[in-house]
Amino acid sequence: PPSDGDMNMASNHNGMDSIGKQMTVGGHSPMDQPADMPVSESEAGDLRETNPAESKRLTRGQITLRRFLRN
Repeated sequence: PPSDGDMNMASNHNGMDSIGKQMTVGGHSPMDQPADMPVSESEAGDLRETNPAESKRLTRGQITLRRFLRN
């Protein structure tokens, strides 16, 4: 069924986006900033703020896509 394919594609894109964000936000910061800076807490807050918005956006996109395919 097409709905299964949509869900698989969306989950794959979401996973890749989150991995890219983690590498961009967290990959270089611990090296570049001093050790006494609270890096991990700010990074965790950034990831927590961005990821739910992404998942909501993907869910809305899936719903719109399914409505479009049904019509």
